[in-house]
Amino acid sequence: DHLRPPPRLPLTWFALALGAALLQAAQITFVKGQARGIPPLIMVFWTQAVGVAGWALGIWLTGTAIHVPPHMWGWIALAALCAGAYSYLLTRASSRGDISIVGPVLALAPIFSILPDWWLTDTLPRGVGWIGVGLSVVGTAGLSRTPTRRLDLRAFFSRGDALDALGSAVFLGV
Repeated sequence: DHLRPPPRLPLTWFALALGAALLQAAQITFVKGQARGIPPLIMVFWTQAVGVAGWALGIWLTGTAIHVPPHMWGWIALAALCAGAYSYLLTRASSRGDISIVGPVLALAPIFSILPDWWLTDTLPRGVGWIGVGLSVVGTAGLSRTPTRRLDLRAFFSRGDALDALGSAVFLGV
């Protein structure tokens, strides 16, 4: 039947997401442990170069032809800039900050994808999605508790690592 969509491979997407998370954790661990003296811009340059080389090699090995319509190159450039900014800010946050702060703030990234998704596809989260957004916000706000159990978001985001992680989350979400 030519109208039937190809079978989905949900485990493939799970494996790709898990692999990406493991690579990100390895990068954070490396930056935190071994690469504190390397400027974040140099780290980002090399990780982006390795990523581009890996994609190019994969495309070349599979013989896949990539055809990009001319009007899409601006979006591709914007996506590359967002990825570079995300990586730079995350590397800065990881090298100078506490991972127990950087990780949860970075987990806010899906929240920052809501507006672009709404703008581009006219969709918003439903039920459980909004619960997830609420839990992310409450959990991150909980990190700002003072010893008197008062929330102090201004003091929390005056920390360089929290602010860099928040910027990274914005670029990742967008």
